[in-house]
Amino acid sequence: MLTTTNYGLKKPEGTDVVNIDDFNGNADIIDTKLKEINSALPLKAPLDSPGLTGAPTAPTQTPGDNSTKIANTAFVTIAIANKTSVSGNAGTATKLQTPRNIALAGDVTGSANFDGSGNISITTTVADDSHNHIIANVDGLQSALDVIDTHLSELANQYEEGTFTPYITGATNSGTFVPVYSDQNGSFIRQNKLITFKLKVVLLSYTGAFNGNLRIAGLPFAAVSDGVNVPLSVSDLNNLDMDTNAKFVTAQVMNSSSAIALLQPTDNSSGISVANANLGQTFTITITGQYKKA
Repeated sequence: MLTTTNYGLKKPEGTDVVNIDDFNGNADIIDTKLKEINSALPLKAPLDSPGLTGAPTAPTQTPGDNSTKIANTAFVTIAIANKTSVSGNAGTATKLQTPRNIALAGDVTGSANFDGSGNISITTTVADDSHNHIIANVDGLQSALDVIDTHLSELANQYEEGTFTPYITGATNSGTFVPVYSDQNGSFIRQNKLITFKLKVVLLSYTGAFNGNLRIAGLPFAAVSDGVNVPLSVSDLNNLDMDTNAKFVTAQVMNSSSAIALLQPTDNSSGISVANANLGQTFTITITGQYKKA
């Protein structure tokens, strides 16, 4: 007797004796298999809108397929890689695909790159002489200029630099004194009434004599008459015949005068005056110091 390939159902031939048990056996096998199928059917996804779980797979369709077939992740990846451009506007984006340069032109220039990822600031430059304003167009400018002008005038009155030419003379007058100099230079700075100066006199020779004690004259301003004579610094002193009792030579600006007196302090005197007789034919002196102008 023959049997079926899948489930082994008995198939009697014409010469076979039909046995009821064979029929019952076939029926039992068929019943069992139908039961298995009916039990498995609820576990299968429906054909209409199946809700799949896990990681279901599907065949990868041919690139460029535009049908209703299922597109798996491989098909989508290939499609994105092959896409060279996207048209339309994005709903949202963190920045621009191509940054843009924002530039200002004209009298005010400046630029910055903008990609949409954040705010930008543009540093600008205003072209020189690009436009004109009169003083009246600028609020408060005239008042500010007036204040500056006042301050400049005050500063001009308070500060001054200059030069002067010092020379040798006598306390009374120059008399018959005729000097020959190789150097006469002086410079000063005036800060309000305070005069800071430096002078140098180099005498090569002279004839005649001056009247009165020796003076270095020619200071740029006359001193005040307050009776205060500030000692000056004397250096580079050469060819002065000092008194035998003198310790050194000092100098001071005379009150209400633009001349300097030389003095020779001793143990018993605050200063012996320098006379014509003390002056050598060649004579050098440098004096620096300060005094108050009248």
